[in-house]
Amino acid sequence: MRGVGRYASDGVATARVHPVAKRPLVDTFAGGIRRRPTKPQVAAVALTVCLSIGPVVGLATIISRNPDPVATLVEGRTPPEDGAEVDIAFTTVTPTAGTMTALIQVSPFPELLVDGGLAEDMVLRVNDALGDTSVTFSRGQIPRAVSVTLPLRGGSIERYPFDRYQSAVLMSMELATQSDDGEPTRVPFTVDVSSQLGDFTVKVDSFRDGNTRAMPAVGIAFELSRAATATAYAVGVMVLMWGLALTGVAILWVVTMRSIPMPPWSIGYLVGVLFALAPLRSSLPGSPPPGTLLDFVAFYWCIAIVGFTTIALLSVWLQRTRPPKSRAAAPSHLVENDTPAPQSSE
Repeated sequence: MRGVGRYASDGVATARVHPVAKRPLVDTFAGGIRRRPTKPQVAAVALTVCLSIGPVVGLATIISRNPDPVATLVEGRTPPEDGAEVDIAFTTVTPTAGTMTALIQVSPFPELLVDGGLAEDMVLRVNDALGDTSVTFSRGQIPRAVSVTLPLRGGSIERYPFDRYQSAVLMSMELATQSDDGEPTRVPFTVDVSSQLGDFTVKVDSFRDGNTRAMPAVGIAFELSRAATATAYAVGVMVLMWGLALTGVAILWVVTMRSIPMPPWSIGYLVGVLFALAPLRSSLPGSPPPGTLLDFVAFYWCIAIVGFTTIALLSVWLQRTRPPKSRAAAPSHLVENDTPAPQSSE
């Protein structure tokens, strides 16, 4: 038989040895075959490892941070015996109104006190945005905590989550009695500044530790920006919105361009995404109002894309389920007689 073997000179048939085709590298183990992993498999494993390490890194970061609920920004020096110590704590920020709230606590030192209360009336002057710029602490009383409203400038909530703001605290303290020259008696004081804001980071600009000596008037300028965690979460929400919307577009493209049957779950997916985008936006830190940068970059577009994709996919399904049109029979006089004529036999 040709191609099977050949005879040697002694008449013994010898088999023809064919070259062995190249095979992919494989490793055998336990009687099975282990193939080399593909690039998508390697990427999936790498992504899984990163996602598994992420919570551990986040836990270590949170544990290493300062556990105090109040972040100390500035610590003043010890005031003189005839002075006071002022604690300023930033409590809330309302970007939609362009204001923020600070809590001011005045702690007078011994020479200003008599029998546990103020020796005389004390006046605190501060730049309150609502007009209540003068607060009087009565004689014989302990100064209470005062809530003041500070104006915000230099930023807009429309740039959420990349909005930044500037503000300042201007204040002075004086006694009701006047000095020999007829001027109010100034009260020297030092200032401690702290922040209770969770979604904003406060950076004091023009007030450093070297300037926190006791003085009769103080001006503190500072800048507010979104916390890194809040910004990262908002950006992640935008990426998620686009991912969900583009997944729906991919489903529509595959169904229409490859002419495959529409998956039964596709409409449920699109409708679910359509009604999930609004709650997803509502979960953003700070509850931004409509019309921010996030809306024009992601939310409005994704709502429009998902809605259009849903309608288009339903249109394709309705088009395919429409029964085919029946072809009308042609008139009899237009039908040609293709029957061959009988031949006469000779």
